Amino acid sequence: MAHYVIHASRLLGYRAPAPEYVPLAGAARIAAWLAEARANGPSAWLNTNAASAVRVAMAAKEMGLDISGSLFRCGGEPLTPGKEKVIEDSGCRVVCHYSMGEIGRIGIACAKAQAVDDVHVLSDKIAVIRHAKPMTPKNEVLVNFYTTLLATPPKLMLNVESGDHGVLERRSCGCVWDRLGYNLHFHTIRSYEKLTSEGMNFLGSGLIQLVEEVLPEHFGGYPTDYQFVEVEEDGLPKVELVVSPRVGKVSESDIVTVVLQYLDRIHGQAGHYGDPWREAKTLRVTRQEPYATGSSKVLALHVPQLKSP
Repeated sequence: MAHYVIHASRLLGYRAPAPEYVPLAGAARIAAWLAEARANGPSAWLNTNAASAVRVAMAAKEMGLDISGSLFRCGGEPLTPGKEKVIEDSGCRVVCHYSMGEIGRIGIACAKAQAVDDVHVLSDKIAVIRHAKPMTPKNEVLVNFYTTLLATPPKLMLNVESGDHGVLERRSCGCVWDRLGYNLHFHTIRSYEKLTSEGMNFLGSGLIQLVEEVLPEHFGGYPTDYQFVEVEEDGLPKVELVVSPRVGKVSESDIVTVVLQYLDRIHGQAGHYGDPWREAKTLRVTRQEPYATGSSKVLALHVPQLKSP
């Protein structure tokens, strides 16, 4: 796509710069570019995923760069309040669209959002129905199923489960998308994936709040500095909590205590729900940078790929 844009711009007499690869560790270069744009004219617009946006905002703060006024348009992973706070603390704005690999764009960012990830569902392209999916004996989520029979998206879809859930509601917000007739909103978008070990279930939404809000509030760092990893050791399930070295010196036992107390609290069983992990010593802390996906996302839960025999 980028090559088409470059060739088209040159045909029109403009010299658009070619894309340049920047690794995860190069967030400071992007921050410096945003600061240069800020100093020389209109602030820039950066299209990236939420985790990379956080890295750039962190780099700008650490280097004392002014990137205020920059607009981050995120996608590819949940844009959460924790990530939003880091980005807005650098003086920037952040919005997100909602897409699916099979059919592309599903939702457009609301200009008068009630949640950080509030989008208008493109109801002329996609139809949505919901179905309850049990997660635990006492908890279920309403999962979205999508249908599109249009010839323009890459694929036809008939009641395809997305793996996502959230708040789906009709609301008149008054923004331009609402005036165009798109009044179906979707926000607080999460995956229903869960961490399961020693008979305990930890839903994705709970993981995100723990990783992006609870742990940084207790021990410092940013939303992308913590990550859970499912591992197996001698046939026994274990859970690693990866903590970035940038967090500094922290007590591993204190971290484990905070995690287990959080488990107890969200399940309404103070002092009991986390007992299987306490007794089996399932949770351990590892000091390293969290794992990133091939598209530079840092997810709250990382599941290593199985090695081929």
